[in-house]
Amino acid sequence: MSRRLFHLLLTGMLIPGQVMAQVCETDTSLQTAPTANFVSENPDPARYPVSLAQDGSEVLDLATGLVWQRCSLGQAWDEQNRRCLGVPLKLTWQEALQQAKDLANNSGKAWRLPNLKELISIVEFQCQAPPFNLEVFPDTPASVPAPDDPTLNDGFGSGYWSASPLVSIDVYNTRSFRYAWYLDAHLGETRWKPVASGEAGVAYYKNFVRLVR
Repeated sequence: MSRRLFHLLLTGMLIPGQVMAQVCETDTSLQTAPTANFVSENPDPARYPVSLAQDGSEVLDLATGLVWQRCSLGQAWDEQNRRCLGVPLKLTWQEALQQAKDLANNSGKAWRLPNLKELISIVEFQCQAPPFNLEVFPDTPASVPAPDDPTLNDGFGSGYWSASPLVSIDVYNTRSFRYAWYLDAHLGETRWKPVASGEAGVAYYKNFVRLVR
């Protein structure tokens, strides 16, 4: 059992359906996604050839040069209060890929689903529930395993889809199962869920989505 999970169990915070406050281990862990790494105005267009929305709804990661939406899909940016309003959508992997494609076509910006490496680059490993910097990505949902949710039958809560696929072959039945990687929004661990196979009913797994360009 991880130290983080043990801490949650010990403090009684890992309760299905309970709304949790983010926990950050500032005294024992190094910050991996500090606020200073993210800007809403491009400081050097020559170095970072990207434009940013004037309302502050997008941030440039100075470490990678990637531009991120500050809100999850389904939320709306509140410029005045600098936060994300509404309930984040939970989508299947195929729906997430299509939503990214549609938004890119409609906005003229090259939005896409991040690959796993890109998604990990914005994880704040100092924190959990959710494992993100809430100054940069406000109102990011945390995930708590809920046994009455059929999409969580792997024992872990929802997370954020990546675009990175994983293909596995069942050597006994010679069936091909397709999976996709996601980042758990509880402890920040990387996992995968099936998104297609020869069996019906396995493509309903849903996760949150944050787009990048």
